[in-house]
Amino acid sequence: MERTQEALEQNKTLLDIRSSELKVAQAFISISDRYAGADIMKMIDDLNTEIHQTASIMADAFSPELHAPGAAAEEVHEAVAHTEEILGECMTKMLQTFNHREENILLQIAFQASMCAFTEWIMDSWCYHDRDSEVELVLQETYEQMRETEEQPVSARWRILTRKYVRQLYPTVERPNLAYHILAACANILIVAGLHDSELRLLDALTARFSDRLTMIVERAIHLNNAIGDDVTSCEFVPIYCTPDVAFDPSTMENTSDSGHSHFIERENKILCTTDLGLLRAEKVQGEEGTWHNTILLKPKIVMSAGLTASPTSTDSAEWRIDD
Repeated sequence: MERTQEALEQNKTLLDIRSSELKVAQAFISISDRYAGADIMKMIDDLNTEIHQTASIMADAFSPELHAPGAAAEEVHEAVAHTEEILGECMTKMLQTFNHREENILLQIAFQASMCAFTEWIMDSWCYHDRDSEVELVLQETYEQMRETEEQPVSARWRILTRKYVRQLYPTVERPNLAYHILAACANILIVAGLHDSELRLLDALTARFSDRLTMIVERAIHLNNAIGDDVTSCEFVPIYCTPDVAFDPSTMENTSDSGHSHFIERENKILCTTDLGLLRAEKVQGEEGTWHNTILLKPKIVMSAGLTASPTSTDSAEWRIDD
């Protein structure tokens, strides 16, 4: 009886050890995804629709107030610099020479592109700090290294656990603070486009009229951040935003400004901006380090500078129009 009791105690101890090991192992076993690709695509489509509607209403509201660019004041120089960082030099130059009062489509495109740029950043962020902050860079570089060398369930589980504890270490960023970046970008776009007002007054006007809509856009982007980052382990869903001046690739992008004309200008192979976000699904090939199978579920919609033509009206100005 003593020997039997001793054997039972040993088995119980061993069982406790194995149970503890299994609990740890289960943390890295692939679990069912909460969202499928169709669900994420629907969220991206809804976000794109909200961005498009907001940009259109915003352009209609402000285009009648735009005039020809005024004197090269310091505030205009700063607005140009900030706008170039987001939209690129070509789009910024077009905003300065476009007749927005007759046709506000370029203003709408600029608003859409800015909103796409910031919402893509929100979806990719670990803790909503600045894109180039040390925290964001270290976490992203660590994850990139891990996802290339480890199996998909391991790197996915690390991502989920890391995001959980990062949120505990860093205070939650309020939604209005995230929306402020979009508001500031739109204010700078309006100054570049010829609205003779200060950035602070424009921020107040934009906040009063569009804060609810922009907060909704931010909420959708945060929801996508959580869905992609916390609730999917079998693969990775990556939002696609194409930066200005990258080469156009018809296999991964949809050109919404394709007019069918052959008289494209010199920059025909470069995109102007992104107006609708896309979505990519990446699946790690098991047993092959650094090998991924990528599928474009939703092509990002882009505008080409070739879709805009210019007719000089004087020696120092040009009238731009959209090709149908």
